Amino acid sequence: MVIDDQIFGLSVSARWNSDIFQIWNMDSSLKEESTIMDKVNEILKGVQIQSPFYKAHKDHDHFQK
Repeated sequence: MVIDDQIFGLSVSARWNSDIFQIWNMDSSLKEESTIMDKVNEILKGVQIQSPFYKAHKDHDHFQK
């Protein structure tokens, strides 16, 4: 794991047709070096994550005002 590539928050939403995992890391500038998804896949063996994507907190619609 890259120094400062730490999980800062986690949210899980179970839906009837899909489950959503949201993971916040400490520093969005570490996107290219981040190994968080490797760790998530290691922990959740057997769970297939179909559409992982990265979005920096500052890019969220509510913070574009």
